[in-house]
Amino acid sequence: MARPSKLLDEELVNRANEGLKKLGKPGLVARKLQAIIAAKKYGITKAALFYFTTKKSLIKWIKELKEESIKALEVQAGRGRKFILNPSQEEEVNGWINDNCNITINQVRLLIEDKMNMKLSISTTHRLMQRLRFSHISPRPRHYKKDEKLSLEFKKKSTGET
Repeated sequence: MARPSKLLDEELVNRANEGLKKLGKPGLVARKLQAIIAAKKYGITKAALFYFTTKKSLIKWIKELKEESIKALEVQAGRGRKFILNPSQEEEVNGWINDNCNITINQVRLLIEDKMNMKLSISTTHRLMQRLRFSHISPRPRHYKKDEKLSLEFKKKSTGET
């Protein structure tokens, strides 16, 4: 058996057990608490192997639980995607879209490039439009050889009109 860790003491394992009782079995925090409890019983290396994590991660979880609380084991908010345009620029784009509701993503992209000297990709422009609560609407495609007269005649005949 591995030598006992100085990080793990009975009080910490009891806190992990109490937190696990409150949370139940599912979830990432519960898994981390189970790994901490197993580390006390079987050693950090074996517990890390069993829970498919590294020793470094398990030691970090133990320290977080010891120094802070169970809340420290929850997944923290990430950096996220940075916005390219500032709020005033977004308001300007919002005005363009409100003025012309049939504007395309590419037209918005070109307007941003001309007026703001910023090159955005089509996907970035699309994300911007989604953030501004606009949806991408595209018309149903029409074949360039479609004859409107023939289709009207077909509709009349199929409904029984003369």
